[in-house]
Amino acid sequence: MSEEEAWIQNLKSYMHNHILKRVPGMLNLLNILSISLTGMDCITLFLTSPSKLYQLILTHFKGDITTTDYTFKILFLNPIAEYLRNSNIVNELLHLAKIGRDREFFELIKKYSQ
Repeated sequence: MSEEEAWIQNLKSYMHNHILKRVPGMLNLLNILSISLTGMDCITLFLTSPSKLYQLILTHFKGDITTTDYTFKILFLNPIAEYLRNSNIVNELLHLAKIGRDREFFELIKKYSQ
């Protein structure tokens, strides 16, 4: 396993534990939705295409942007910010996910992971 793969695996584990502690049951719900629509669990989808996960959550909440933004931040962006020890990136990551800029999303994470 490469160093990058190990880093991603550690991040996945951190996110999984974070979500289970903060919002019990939500991970199961999002996994059911994500697997049925994409074939991937929600954390893998997030680390593959955060914009697709954002859209999936937005659809689940019937277009309610406020609820979707809050859910996406609490479940997915806050653990990234905690893991990177940089709370300042949450809003920028949210913006990039919302406009479908996945490549820039991951470039920003990579920038702060070094």
